[in-house]
Amino acid sequence: MEGQKTSDALRILLDDNVMEGAVEPQLVAKHRVWVPRWLSKLIKYYLLPFAWLDIFSEKIAKKIIKPPFKQVGSCKKRGKCCHYILLPHRKGFAGRLAYWWYTQIHGFFPRFSDAKWYRGKKIHVMGCSFLKKDGSCGQYSTRPILCRKWPFIERFAHPEILRGCGFSSSPSVEEGMDLDNALESEK
Repeated sequence: MEGQKTSDALRILLDDNVMEGAVEPQLVAKHRVWVPRWLSKLIKYYLLPFAWLDIFSEKIAKKIIKPPFKQVGSCKKRGKCCHYILLPHRKGFAGRLAYWWYTQIHGFFPRFSDAKWYRGKKIHVMGCSFLKKDGSCGQYSTRPILCRKWPFIERFAHPEILRGCGFSSSPSVEEGMDLDNALESEK
């Protein structure tokens, strides 16, 4: 029951109609960043070629194996993807390391003090401290790979794009529609 309530709260939070004139939700207590900005920037510049390599190899893979969905549309620069970054909750050392990496190196901050349930998955709802008032990115050249690939349309799953985002998928997938029916309706 608790998971369902949280899921409903997040759906309201991420709903397009609420976003238009909504007041930003209260943040948890001030998130402390332990890593100096100059050091996190140096680390990101060091790892940048690996991000480029990952994106390049993904483009080659998309040419070899065509994904069933294509990304269409363009960014509306509303900053919605930066206000509500949904990171999967992982257990153990790897989960703590990933959480530390995103909060200390990439400048994300938690919107809630604990992980929440959303669409059957336990996630951390984060925000980005580099989002400018005009909706652009303050660290565009060294942004995380998560941001570089947004919106990420998985090869073998239904696309999940935030409501109100300028991007969509083609063929579009409606809630509850399976992959085979979506592909048949496109033909």
